[in-house]
Amino acid sequence: MTYPNSTPGRDDRASLGTLVSSLSQNVSTLVRDEIALAKAEVSESAKRGATGGGLLAATAMLLLMVWLLLTWAAVYGLTDGTGLPLWASFLIVAAVYLVIAIILAFVAKRHLDKAKGPQQAQKAAEETKQILAGLKPAGSSSPTPGSAAPALSAPAPSAPARSTPAPSTPAPSTPAPTPTPTAVGDTPTGP
Repeated sequence: MTYPNSTPGRDDRASLGTLVSSLSQNVSTLVRDEIALAKAEVSESAKRGATGGGLLAATAMLLLMVWLLLTWAAVYGLTDGTGLPLWASFLIVAAVYLVIAIILAFVAKRHLDKAKGPQQAQKAAEETKQILAGLKPAGSSSPTPGSAAPALSAPAPSAPARSTPAPSTPAPSTPAPTPTPTAVGDTPTGP
């Protein structure tokens, strides 16, 4: 096959090598440019995150100041409204905050007690581990010690505990025949 820009007698492999070299240079340039773009995006995202975090911290600080001012207003409102001494108003407001904190602590404890981690995932991982431990290599004919194949079915439910002791006499092995009524209104007669 002849190419329009090729000269007669020129080796086509050299142009193929040039193409491969050019391709590898272009790929490395593309990879470098992609890495630079990713770095730029990450730095821009980090700047925005830092700005958002700073604004959130300023908001928290202002809310703390508002809470303190409302506390002072409540104390002085109690003092002026009820005629209580200032120290008594501070104690009353502090007691209200203490009660709220205790209630929140109990609610938090209940929620934390209910949070037990990924139990279903742990159980599934244990079952998978047991199944994989039970698999034996294709060439072995005897099971490895301690690696019995696990049962894949659910365990049988345990029988409920009896409150009275079981009878000591064995039960009959053959069931007693059940009488059947012969006509409508007849009552069966038992043995």
